Amino acid sequence: MSVDRSDECQAAIREAFQSFLSQAQEQGWVRAEVLLAVADFSRRELVILVKEDVLGVQKSAP
Repeated sequence: MSVDRSDECQAAIREAFQSFLSQAQEQGWVRAEVLLAVADFSRRELVILVKEDVLGVQKSAP
């Protein structure tokens, strides 16, 4: 199975992920800094960042 790495595919993934993060931020799941990181981090780094952010939110929740 090959992975589509075309610019069009990457743009669609980025748009969908930004939409997801916007909704997550509205729900208080992640901080705004995560949204800004989308364009600057590799996929692996971004996954780690989101995991850390979500875990941090869970730890601080009552």
